[in-house]
Amino acid sequence: MEVAFLRLAKAHAEPKKQLDATYARLAESRIYLHAGLDAAREITVPVVPGRADPVWQLFAARFSLGSFPQPEKVAVSAPSLPVGPHLTVLELSHTTARLREFV
Repeated sequence: MEVAFLRLAKAHAEPKKQLDATYARLAESRIYLHAGLDAAREITVPVVPGRADPVWQLFAARFSLGSFPQPEKVAVSAPSLPVGPHLTVLELSHTTARLREFV
C-alpha cells in the first residue's frame, strides 16, 4: 500500500514540476520583454500592478499609430508578441530588437 501511495505521489509531482518550470519561464519572458521595450517612447507595455507576478502567454504591447503602417492594416494598435517557455533569451532579444527598429 505504501509503495502504491509513493508511486501515485511521484506521478503527480512530475507534472507540477513541469508546470512550475513553465510558469517560471513565462515570468522570465515577461520580465525580459518589459526591460527590452519599456524605454521605447512609442511602445506601451502592459502594467504589472503592485506585487503581482503574472504569468502571461501573450504580451500585448501597444504602439503609436503610424509607427507600423503595414501591420496596422492587420492589427490596429496591439501586436501580439510571442511569449512562451520554448523561447530562448536570444529569440526574445531578436523580437524586441526588431520591434524597436520599426518604432
